[in-house]
Amino acid sequence: MVENVRKAIGIDELVPDSLTTSMVDDVFYVLQSCLRRAISTSNISSVVAVLSGASSLLNNEYYEALQLKVREPNLGPKLFLGGVGVQKTGTEIATALNNIDLSSEYVLKLKHEIEEQCAEADFFGYVGGAGNRTPALQEVHLKGLEEVKQLPLMHPRVPVDLILEYVILLNIRQVFPAPTEREKVKSCLSELADLSNTFKQAQNAGMEQLAATVTPQIRPVLDSVATISYELSESEYAENEVNDPWVQRLLHAFEINVAWLQPLMTTNNYDSFVHLVIDFIVKRLEVIMMQKRFSQLGGLQLDRDTRALVSHFSGMTQRTVRDKFARLTQMATILNLEKVSEILDFWGENSGPMTWRLTPAEVRRVLSLRVDFKPEAIAALKL
Repeated sequence: MVENVRKAIGIDELVPDSLTTSMVDDVFYVLQSCLRRAISTSNISSVVAVLSGASSLLNNEYYEALQLKVREPNLGPKLFLGGVGVQKTGTEIATALNNIDLSSEYVLKLKHEIEEQCAEADFFGYVGGAGNRTPALQEVHLKGLEEVKQLPLMHPRVPVDLILEYVILLNIRQVFPAPTEREKVKSCLSELADLSNTFKQAQNAGMEQLAATVTPQIRPVLDSVATISYELSESEYAENEVNDPWVQRLLHAFEINVAWLQPLMTTNNYDSFVHLVIDFIVKRLEVIMMQKRFSQLGGLQLDRDTRALVSHFSGMTQRTVRDKFARLTQMATILNLEKVSEILDFWGENSGPMTWRLTPAEVRRVLSLRVDFKPEAIAALKL
């Protein structure tokens, strides 16, 4: 097992039309085969030894191989300074992250498979209880394995797949008849669950590193939002509807710096990547908007801008993005009010299904951004 795993790591290569390299499937195939073979021996010591060896390999040599290509010290320049190497670098980093993502999933699948094979089988519980016993099924329960295999010929009314299922369950039950043995195996399997979490942590760290190389490419567009006025007249508001002042430029920057990696990533990784970049955008926008002054139409403009961002980003990921913009949306709601006291129609018992993400202090601060709201009216609010 050890040599085969090392060989799989050593000959690792890109696989055409695959999001991962060869070692992921190869390593887990080796481990799965060895564990199945160990269980077939019906020897608890063999199973525990192979499980421990598999955990050690995954936690050391395999984990190091996964991490190797994620540790790219000059990732930013290689991805965004142009040249023929950009696509190659993007493919390599995406594939390395995909390897970690799939490995985390495979570890849990391996754990669950071994758990199932070590579980105690209760055939009549499986088929619905003693009331479902036919003479043929009673015969299945009493006969040995070799005789059971002949039952489809003897009792054609009993579904073949049901009999075969029971043959499998009898095999499993014969492997570890004692509950203490099964518990010993489960104890070893807990290490695999820990390994899955270790892989996920490495995956998160890699995604954060990748996102950190992208956000500097987007930040100049965000910084330019600071120069956009939200003290709008009706004519200025109408002009913004025709000529968007910044949202489309931001979305374009996002597309050219983020979306090109989508075909190279697993769905889970791409969704995580998109959400990390969105987190950066939202936090920066919140800071910028808190430094502005707004007319009521400016509040309406912020609502329109936020809706445009939510709509676009929702189409880029399978996970919801609306909650990430909740604070900006609530800021826009406050800045749209006709008068200060209207906030009470949305606050406390009147909030309905809405959960406020802004604190009372932040609500007062947002209200103070309106050029026409009086400070004394804001101070008098009981929130």
